[in-house]
Amino acid sequence: HSPVRLDHCDQIERLKKNDYWRRFVMKDYIPANCSGCEHLIDCVGGCREAANVVGGSIDSPDPLLI
Repeated sequence: HSPVRLDHCDQIERLKKNDYWRRFVMKDYIPANCSGCEHLIDCVGGCREAANVVGGSIDSPDPLLI
């Protein structure tokens, strides 16, 4: 349900340079309110795309975990 369109899989080299994709690869998306949570390793902050749709950024809180 992501509103963000990434490159097609046959353009893998271009995808590797996509800033949005790189945030996922580098795990640069953990919401600030999840910092230090004992469950972070299991849920990884929830659904990043739901957070993006509702909160406007992939590092927004997951609306189901608020």
